[in-house]
Amino acid sequence: MSSQAAAIVSFLTILPARGSLEDAARGFYLSPAVGAAVGVLAGLAGLAVAQVADPLLAGVAAAAALAALTGMHHADGLADLADGLMAHGGRQRRLGAMRDTATGTAGAAATSVSFVSLAVLASLAGPWLLEAVIVSEMAAKFSMVAASRAAPPAAPGSGSLFAGMLDWRRVAVSGAVAASPALLLGPGALLVLGAAVGAGLAVAAVSSRALGGITGDVLGAVNEVSRIAALAVAVSL
Repeated sequence: MSSQAAAIVSFLTILPARGSLEDAARGFYLSPAVGAAVGVLAGLAGLAVAQVADPLLAGVAAAAALAALTGMHHADGLADLADGLMAHGGRQRRLGAMRDTATGTAGAAATSVSFVSLAVLASLAGPWLLEAVIVSEMAAKFSMVAASRAAPPAAPGSGSLFAGMLDWRRVAVSGAVAASPALLLGPGALLVLGAAVGAGLAVAAVSSRALGGITGDVLGAVNEVSRIAALAVAVSL
């Protein structure tokens, strides 16, 4: 495994890999491939529970596996963004609220809604749970790449570092990887990808207006919101 691949695996998951933040930024475009691995593991966890329990519990298992495998990093970003958006005052006040280590009411509500939504949607996937989780996770990871390229950084940090390492060639490669499930699953996978990217860009647009750009926390929120949008489309196909 290359240093960039190992670093982005380490950055996005709890899987045993090592690498610097700079290498993770250089390998950020490989995020959909990491999403595929995470999706396989989480989907298999859901399928295993589905063999012995109610579909809703299978959905809970898949959602819990996603949270565990990613170390809750993205969920933490969603919580921070929610707290920031609810803070009164200007951009610096909102950014300050996002840096606060204590999770506020808005953050707790956002993460709760996110987890429940994932669990319920995953429970509706039925026998296609594995495929739905894999495609949705890959799409969510590409949404972070797309948002990084589309919106300016709001402040110095991981968001600006990752955006600075992206060029259109890397974005194209990342998009091709995210779209690859369509080769096996058909054009519906592209609809899932489109829903995820649209949701992610919407989060980036809201962040840009409220904060002046995006941050690492915003990218985490992009992942969470995009995953829900992708899974909602996936289970409806």
